[in-house]
Amino acid sequence: MLRSKLMFLLKLVIQRWRIILLSFAFVFTLLCVERHALFRISRERVYQNVPVTAAAADPVFIIILCEAMRRIRLHVEGDRQIQHAATLVKSAVALTSRKLRFVLILESDDIQEQFQNALKDWPDEFLNKLTFEYLPLYYPPKRDWTSDIGLECCMERLFLPHILHKYDSVIYLDSDMIFMRPPERLWDEFSKFNATHIVGMAPSLQYYVTERNKVPYYGETGLNGGLIMFNITRTKMFPGGGWLEANMKIYTQYKDLLVHADQDILNILFSKFPMHLFPVGCEWNYMAFHCRWRRNKCMETNFNGASLLHGNARIFVSMGEPTFRIMYEAWKDHNLGISLTVLYDSMRHRLYKSEINDVESRCSDSSLIAIHAVLTERFRQHLHKKSDNPR
Repeated sequence: MLRSKLMFLLKLVIQRWRIILLSFAFVFTLLCVERHALFRISRERVYQNVPVTAAAADPVFIIILCEAMRRIRLHVEGDRQIQHAATLVKSAVALTSRKLRFVLILESDDIQEQFQNALKDWPDEFLNKLTFEYLPLYYPPKRDWTSDIGLECCMERLFLPHILHKYDSVIYLDSDMIFMRPPERLWDEFSKFNATHIVGMAPSLQYYVTERNKVPYYGETGLNGGLIMFNITRTKMFPGGGWLEANMKIYTQYKDLLVHADQDILNILFSKFPMHLFPVGCEWNYMAFHCRWRRNKCMETNFNGASLLHGNARIFVSMGEPTFRIMYEAWKDHNLGISLTVLYDSMRHRLYKSEINDVESRCSDSSLIAIHAVLTERFRQHLHKKSDNPR
């Protein structure tokens, strides 16, 4: 009798301990799941309460103009970079139906005066669409970036969130670019940012997959720094102590391997934090490198054409790729106020003339889809829409 009572009590104790252990295991599992979720969220830095940009805000574009870049990179007369920047702004204001703001980061007052002189004869109809702000170059204190890299201004893009802290969102553009469709369509790309995106850039499609590159890079082909979309508000919360601190850490670690300065740093940064990079389509940074070597690497442009042409490596001013030079010169020679249809006809005529004169062009290789259509199709579509919906 006593034995049976003891056995009953023992079973009761075992059952209660089993319930306690199961409860503990359940609570422990919940804690692990919660900890994992918190770790994942903190690592991806979700910015659900941070606005991407105000939809009604006027687009803000950034251009950097620097004497040193003109002397060392371009090896040409001093006003070439000014001419590039003026042509970029001309293409933007000719195509837009919005007011545009351009912030120019300048090395000297002389550059500002030259730039303003390049625009002084433009019709008021177009100048009234533009607002300009001029700011000096900035470098973080206690760091001689010039002597470290060997070229002034080459790191300035990394400091834009610090310089432009009053803005929510901005888009940096290299001065050697021209729009082929309204610039507000590029600004609309901000609406595609998800909760973790901080910066948007287009793919390189070339350099970083070659043996010349020695640094980690984003995605399959790396990023090109000619176009950078910044959500300034979100950069303040970038992992690693904020945007500037995160970039400085990478610079310190990799500075002996950097060839393309800030572009290399951005590739390394987003190879570590890919969730914070919004991949902009290559049609928004179309370069001659994309259509060489007997194929078009930017497949999106085969049907709708390029939206923004980038004349990097002096393509706009050399005979390295005449089709790109033709597009640039057509915009440069265009007088604001003259019909854009006239400009389009001029582009097509110049391209056709170059073709029949058998001017050497690796982008016009017979095995490639017609480069003329790639370069002009977006512009043609804009004119077609404009004729269907006249103001």
